[in-house]
Amino acid sequence: MERIVYFEPLFTKRREKLVESCVKLQRQGKNFIYLLPSREAIKDVRYSIIDRNFGMINSTVIMFDELERMLVEGVISNDRIIHEDFEAVIIARLFKENKDKLLYYKKVFNKHGFIEETRTFIKVLKRQNISSEEFIKRINSLNDLEDSILKSKLQDLSLIYKEYTDMLKKYNIYDVNDISLKAVKTVKEGRGKKVFNKTDSIIIDGFISIDEVDMKLIEQICEKSNVNLYVNLSFKNALTKDMLQEKIANRFANMGFTIEESLEEFYDVNKDIKCLCENLYSGKTVEKAEAVTINSYPSISVEVRETARDIKRLLLQEEAENIAVFVNNKDEYMPHLIRIFREFKIPIEVVDNMPISAAQLVRNTINEVFFEEENKTVGQWIDCICEKIQDYSLEIAELKKKVLEESLPIQDMIVLKGYLGFESFLEGLKNSFKLCGMLEDLMPKEDIKELIRSSVENTPMTIENTKAVGVKVLNTDLARGTFYNHVYILGLNEGEMPAVSQSRGILNEQDINSLINLDISYKDYELDLLKEKIRFNFTLSTARKAVTLSFRTSDEKGGFSIPSSFIQEVKFLTGINYSRALTMRDRFELKFSDVMSEYELKVVLLKSLFDKYYNDGKELSYEEKLNVIKAYEKDVENYIYKGFVEYHKNKEVNFNNYEGILGEKFGRFSKKNKLSISAIKDYLDCPYSFMANRIFNLSYIEELEDEYNSMEIGNLYHAVLYSYYDGLSNYEELEEERLQELFDIELKKMRSIDQEPEQYEEFYKCAHENLTEFIKLDLKRFKDYEKKSKGKLLRPAILEKLFKNTDLFSMAVASKIDRVDLEYELNEGEYIPTGRFVIYDYKKKNIPKFDSILSIKDCQLTIYYLIILEELKNIPQLRDKTLECMALLYLSIEDRGKTKLNYEGIYLEKHMKNLGISKKSPFDKESFYVFINYAKSTIEETMAKIKAGKFNYTLECSAVLNSYANISCEFKEMCRYNKSKLVNIGLKN
Repeated sequence: MERIVYFEPLFTKRREKLVESCVKLQRQGKNFIYLLPSREAIKDVRYSIIDRNFGMINSTVIMFDELERMLVEGVISNDRIIHEDFEAVIIARLFKENKDKLLYYKKVFNKHGFIEETRTFIKVLKRQNISSEEFIKRINSLNDLEDSILKSKLQDLSLIYKEYTDMLKKYNIYDVNDISLKAVKTVKEGRGKKVFNKTDSIIIDGFISIDEVDMKLIEQICEKSNVNLYVNLSFKNALTKDMLQEKIANRFANMGFTIEESLEEFYDVNKDIKCLCENLYSGKTVEKAEAVTINSYPSISVEVRETARDIKRLLLQEEAENIAVFVNNKDEYMPHLIRIFREFKIPIEVVDNMPISAAQLVRNTINEVFFEEENKTVGQWIDCICEKIQDYSLEIAELKKKVLEESLPIQDMIVLKGYLGFESFLEGLKNSFKLCGMLEDLMPKEDIKELIRSSVENTPMTIENTKAVGVKVLNTDLARGTFYNHVYILGLNEGEMPAVSQSRGILNEQDINSLINLDISYKDYELDLLKEKIRFNFTLSTARKAVTLSFRTSDEKGGFSIPSSFIQEVKFLTGINYSRALTMRDRFELKFSDVMSEYELKVVLLKSLFDKYYNDGKELSYEEKLNVIKAYEKDVENYIYKGFVEYHKNKEVNFNNYEGILGEKFGRFSKKNKLSISAIKDYLDCPYSFMANRIFNLSYIEELEDEYNSMEIGNLYHAVLYSYYDGLSNYEELEEERLQELFDIELKKMRSIDQEPEQYEEFYKCAHENLTEFIKLDLKRFKDYEKKSKGKLLRPAILEKLFKNTDLFSMAVASKIDRVDLEYELNEGEYIPTGRFVIYDYKKKNIPKFDSILSIKDCQLTIYYLIILEELKNIPQLRDKTLECMALLYLSIEDRGKTKLNYEGIYLEKHMKNLGISKKSPFDKESFYVFINYAKSTIEETMAKIKAGKFNYTLECSAVLNSYANISCEFKEMCRYNKSKLVNIGLKN
């Protein structure tokens, strides 16, 4: 029986020797358990053994948690383990039940963040093998006078820890951290023989720290079995020696292990890298470091693109699997890595994890279900979600069938895996509530919504696991004992690497230092920072030939970003400066010799084309270059004419910034006119089109057709809705006869058309049905509002009213407001207005998107608000009321749901529930008024430009951007953006 710790320098071949010993054991018919800290290391060792032995039988290469599950098999059933996020539910309940017993945390016990921190603290205690009884003993050793506040804090936490432990015992359930504790107990009681009797050796390799509970497990294995145990700590250097000696080597020595430091076989590693890794944070300097490179980039996209460019060159002489990219900030880097490496056709081996909330159907389901009433039990809420998600079952069935036949696009894979992950999560959550007898408990909507929302944001799904061999994309936690010829470490910025928070959570710095005296390690910043330094050191040590470090000078929001202290340490140690320091401008200075993809080739060719065109270069002719580019891009003329437009703005006499400017003469003319809101929208869309249409009346005159156009049908809808709501007293149900009568009256007012009876009947039926269903859903909305607001009424007060306002802006504005609803409350037997109101604008079918409203591309509702605010102040019943707009909404008449109307607009968050709004773009009161003021100033600027006669082209014409496909423009032949006109001028010049 051997018990050995190999405490040897970095780069020794100890892992290789241990793998060889495992291969020999297999050939002798003996078994082993090889424990490693990361999946990457597991894969490396597993492949090495299988490659040398052509397989692996009755032996395992696993992590500690998998060994612990093996030991408790048959002792803990999987269906008795609660979902991790459910732990917080239990803790919240225990705090509520014991709030009167709390000494210190009485004011924060129900805060979500505090509950999560308590959950983390209990986990820390369990990982350090500290039971609730042991925790109480340690607390009692504190001095009452010196540590009275800390003692009160810890007594509150110990109370909940004990109650939590008791509750788990009461229901015979476990959390995931109990598995480790149970494994220790199982081995101590001699029940681990089924695992160890058939195991010859256990190898523990690659750990820089081992949790106390796992140390206890190793102690029990040593006591209760004759298995050989080998611990590999072969990464000793100036940085790691003291910590590894104290935290691991000495502990094993106390268990009777022999410490060996004799191996002198080293991996073949570049001397510069070896010297750097051995002396990092030693205070020494090294003479040279030619194998080390430091690069500075302006953004993530540039950092990834230039890294990919280097790797593409390397692939001429290196295999892809011999190159590794380490990055810790995967959320921001991964989309760029996948996109750019695909563009460069570089194979990558990466597991792309994202939360199941990334699937739109998950977010939609949660939002729609929690729009319901609040009087539901936990089980009913979960059943509602399970029922709602079945709406996607047909779509998912198709994707399941499709995935067996072909590789799914990434968006489809997100949908499929999000659905499956959500189903599994709901099943686990429901089982956890059931185990604790809490399934029938009433739970506030916001509490369970927050639980589910936070859970789906933290429940990962694997989207892309590239099976083909390629460049490894890893994080620094996986860099132990694996080697690559070339290593790139990206994102070396403060806050990302090292990513150590100084937040102390529920305890302050003094408390944490006091805990150390109780042998409790909790949020030890210095220790966590040391571990980050060691991980960085190990990441450097994975490189055999060269290592490249890179950081960004700005973050993705445009702010400054500073290099990591790790960069500064390497610079100090080696004396090297930045090998490459790119700026934003450098992104566009790409040489032909550096091109690595078709996309980059297009960029370079187009740039050179424009350079030649404006600088009279003597390279390829325009036509020759155009033909070259067309070989790569069919739609190249779109790029070219857009490019010409931008150059024309500054370079050409024939096309300049002064087209469309009428000047002061128009100012006198404008005083005689009033503007409609649609005219203002036209100007915002395209000032030049506004000039041609509204000023010079160049718009084409459409001939009357033998069918009603969209505007005529829209006018019919408006007229019928006005007539129906005007004087309406019955809001309980639709008065079908009244609607029929009003519909027929308004229909008779429309122009006569020569149409087949069947066609007319179809139009009649469709229009009548649209209005019927719209009013039904609208009336349902009124009733829902009354119910949710506990008796308040919402009723139309202003209908199809024409306003002309000369005071708001520098020009008169005329508008017809479709509808304004006022809120009423019962006061001494009479309903009186409260001052709250909602403004609506009907749309026949398509309603403006939220983005266009927010960017003031669509200003209709905003102007309505500004105008109606003045009018409401003149209503006698509202003069002493504080006016508050609850929402500005577009309502679609034809495009509606089965149970509610389709809407878009701006709404205050506090009124969403009552108004039946489930979309997630609310405003608070302050941001609403900020937006209104911003919109008003934008409209005033627009008015000033109109008065000044400025009608020059807009920078981004929506019609052009859509190639005139979805947006008609009568004046495109006059427009400077016209593709054919611009390309022809370019050819002539």
